Amino acid sequence: MATKSIDKSNTIGVVLGDANLDLTVNRAKKAAELFRNGEVNDIAAVGTHREVDAMLNVFLGCGIPINKISYDGDSRDTVDNFYQMSKLLVMMGGENGKLFLITSNFHINRAKFIFQKLGTYDIVAQPVQDTDPKVLYRYWLEVPILFLSAINLNKEPLSNKQNNLAERIKSWLYNEGKER
Repeated sequence: MATKSIDKSNTIGVVLGDANLDLTVNRAKKAAELFRNGEVNDIAAVGTHREVDAMLNVFLGCGIPINKISYDGDSRDTVDNFYQMSKLLVMMGGENGKLFLITSNFHINRAKFIFQKLGTYDIVAQPVQDTDPKVLYRYWLEVPILFLSAINLNKEPLSNKQNNLAERIKSWLYNEGKER
């Protein structure tokens, strides 16, 4: 999947994908709702190819015009989400737009922190409430992940000790791309 850009706008809904496609679909539905209500003019979807495909199915199924959707499927984590989203904004000339950051409630604080640290965007948090018991344990796992893996903001290598622990946490969360 190649990067596609959208027209310049003032308010952009940025949807972050998740390996759990149910979470990704819920986030995409929230973005579609914000678009239909006129709160966002355009939508940018970032994640893996699989996650972005799921989001596009939701957006197109909700009747959102394709020229209002921007997407990039080359992200593997929240920091990558930021960099891919930044490339989309530069391409569309919307670097100064207001961003509605759409992700799960358990992920919103870390995602907003990363986006604010790495960029100078006006960010409005739009958390999606997740009630699935299979994912609620992730709320309390966000803190160690924040410090051990995802806040590697400069994409510098982690120490072996940090990397091993971060990888164990991630492997516990995901089983070959699927949530346990």
